[in-house]
Amino acid sequence: MRDNVSPVITPDGPRGPRFRFKPGALLLAQMSGRPILPMSYAASRAWLIKWDRFVIPVPFARIAIAIGPPCYLPRVTDAATLEGLQRQMEEELKRLYGVARGTLERNDRGRPGPGEGDARR
Repeated sequence: MRDNVSPVITPDGPRGPRFRFKPGALLLAQMSGRPILPMSYAASRAWLIKWDRFVIPVPFARIAIAIGPPCYLPRVTDAATLEGLQRQMEEELKRLYGVARGTLERNDRGRPGPGEGDARR
């Protein structure tokens, strides 16, 4: 962060559980003074890593990314406020995943299936 580069981290941590927002991102934002920019994605097709349920989109999959508003944290705050922010961010990530998933599903309904649509010869 010294070089004006913002880190990107998965706030549910490498050990999960999935969608459980850990305090590390909040503490980093608090110490650095930089906002948290919540985002989530959904893929039309993906590999699922079973041990931590990590999702890796397969080549040529369609991806939708949903980005929420930046969340700024005060430099000094109490533990109860941090816990509340942690729950708030967890809910925001779940909401954003729903937005991304819904975008893919809406686009799927509008796409022609195999053998349908504009057949150019």
